Amino acid sequence: MGITTREKPKGSGRWRLFYNKCGRTREIPGFTFKTKQAAEETGEKLRARLSLGLPLRERSQDSPPLNQYALEWLERMKRRVKANTWRADYYTAVTHHINPHFGSRSVGEIRPADVRAFFDHLAEKGLAEKTVSNIRGVLSAIFRSALEDEVVERNPVQLVRLRRSRRRRKKQFNTLTLTELHRLLETIQEHFPEWYAFFAVLAYTGLRLSEMRGLRWASVQFGESAEDPKRYITVRETITGPSLADDVTKTGKERRVDLNIEARQALLDHHVEELAKGRGRAKDYVFCRPSGTFLREGHANEILTKACALAGLKRVTAIDLRHTYITVMLYELEEDYLYAIDQVGHASVEMILRHYGHPERYHRPEKVDRMAPRPATDRPSPAIPSVSPWETRENMVGDAGFEPATSRV
Repeated sequence: MGITTREKPKGSGRWRLFYNKCGRTREIPGFTFKTKQAAEETGEKLRARLSLGLPLRERSQDSPPLNQYALEWLERMKRRVKANTWRADYYTAVTHHINPHFGSRSVGEIRPADVRAFFDHLAEKGLAEKTVSNIRGVLSAIFRSALEDEVVERNPVQLVRLRRSRRRRKKQFNTLTLTELHRLLETIQEHFPEWYAFFAVLAYTGLRLSEMRGLRWASVQFGESAEDPKRYITVRETITGPSLADDVTKTGKERRVDLNIEARQALLDHHVEELAKGRGRAKDYVFCRPSGTFLREGHANEILTKACALAGLKRVTAIDLRHTYITVMLYELEEDYLYAIDQVGHASVEMILRHYGHPERYHRPEKVDRMAPRPATDRPSPAIPSVSPWETRENMVGDAGFEPATSRV
């Protein structure tokens, strides 16, 4: 542990102080000198403070309150990140959790113990581990900015690790087979015909609900006919939450999604209806309210819940239809992974494999049969006993009155 001086960059004539602790060296912010002698004199004073067990600097009484600094940081971040990310992650974490807990406490007063108490408080409120982790990331970014502004000496969040449970439950999604998907769409067409085009496009393209809400007619290409391969949707805009519109997609770039013949025909019929109502122009939303504004976020899932009940299917949501699209593409249609990734707008195969593939719906023994040396037709088929002799203990007690030996663990 010690204080050293160094000219940085070399030959610049600017001398800085560096603090070495446990083999790790970092620059002490706020100390820049024109001469080596001035740097050494300040270094001696800091060494004296360390020898007395004091921190490198006096706790700043002038550092701003955390709630004020966090709001200023939010305003800066608004210009650097997407609107959806800013609203859903940053703004919510600061206004709902960070500021109410720390209040007007000075930024320089907050220590790792205070951060640990904050995370424990969030856990006691019942927040999910993922949510707490996201809030931790926002709080760390605030202190990282304060470190760059020389408001604090260190980032206390970096010294605190979250306590994670050993067992993490993977979020469950309900997917449908292609047969079940057809049954669901037929039910919607029968009972909710005004919603058929919406769900036909959603099911046959794998679009996100936010992308469906932001879809405009200018982004739809029908092609000359059903045989024309130039029939697709260009995904450009998203609408999340009650009114948060963004002119880019979740991944930040446009993508082209192919339209199958059923989705194309449903969209054509819907377009004719919209034109008759005075809508359907290029800049109009494809799916909208009677007033022409975009759909309410939860309306689609409400219709899906009713349609699933009428079709005798387990309840699925809009995100489940996206999972269904990918699962059917990979396991029923056996489509190429790269094509599936391109259609749904993901950046890597890993995302598809870890979160969107659901092979448990498609167990196929005939696939592993191909590993056998002879086909099943060449094998003798012995009679299958009606009752397995080791199903229950009672089945194994014969007429002679003996019982089989039980294994001991």
